Amino acid sequence: MKGLSITSLILSIIFFFMGFYRLFFYSNPESRVLKSRNAWVGGDAYNYIINGTQATAYFVLFAAFFIAFVLIKIALHLQDTIESSHREASKEIDEYEIINIKE
Repeated sequence: MKGLSITSLILSIIFFFMGFYRLFFYSNPESRVLKSRNAWVGGDAYNYIINGTQATAYFVLFAAFFIAFVLIKIALHLQDTIESSHREASKEIDEYEIINIKE
């Protein structure tokens, strides 16, 4: 489960940067000087709409994977807490039995 949380965190970071890439790295497809990036159709407005929509999708994926990461970390912490309390309880029971046997 720890590997799943790390995978979820890595995917959320990737989607976060992909969303910002879609928002900020755009060049006009009709420019002869620069190579066009993130250009899908001929008009600037349409490309901004498409890139904005794709960036929103990437940010939603980022949020989903980051929330999954946080929930998995909470579950792992609760599992460790429960296991440590069970170990302490069994240790106390063993000590109690040793004291009763000696008497």
